[in-house]
Amino acid sequence: MKIHNKLDELLKNSSKVKILRFLFSEKDEHTGRAIARAINMSVSSTYENLQNLKEEGLISLRKKGNSILYSIRLENQIVRKLLNPLFKQEQSIFTDIISLIKKSLSKNTLKISSIAFFGSVVRKEETVKSDIDLLVVAKNRQAKTEITKALDSLNQDIAKKYGAAISPYLVTKEELKNKYISKKAIVKSILENNQLILGEPIERIIA
Repeated sequence: MKIHNKLDELLKNSSKVKILRFLFSEKDEHTGRAIARAINMSVSSTYENLQNLKEEGLISLRKKGNSILYSIRLENQIVRKLLNPLFKQEQSIFTDIISLIKKSLSKNTLKISSIAFFGSVVRKEETVKSDIDLLVVAKNRQAKTEITKALDSLNQDIAKKYGAAISPYLVTKEELKNKYISKKAIVKSILENNQLILGEPIERIIA
């Protein structure tokens, strides 16, 4: 077993990380096929990586009938001291960004009808180059102008702390309704997939 620079071995293989992340978040036993479906990986690749992780002592397996069930070994020191803190911190990033957005726009809360994520971050399909799509619905035009400055400051904070960029879609309530009536593609996309952070549900605004 590799002792020194253990993270080099683990983090260079994204397939292993995906499997470990899934087993960590579920904290239960799963078949190889169930794991493959959950992380959208081929069955053959999943089983190959599961075997490697078993040899490294990071996961356990047991037979149940005709099935083989896999689970993460929480008592393993590599899991407990390295992976457990890493995955916990990873899970907190999204909620930390939400908190930062709320804090940055707190002075403008009364001017805002809704704030919601949309796009790839909601679908969990974002890439390294993806921006964070953020819908901000202002109550009126004057509020929209004032919120613009706060969004500029927010973008700087997000870039500094997370190396990411906010792509704000700032509209008034009236503008959003008109765009919905005009069947704008972006509004349709938002309605199909959004995560409300603050304020009224988007569906209620356009009703």
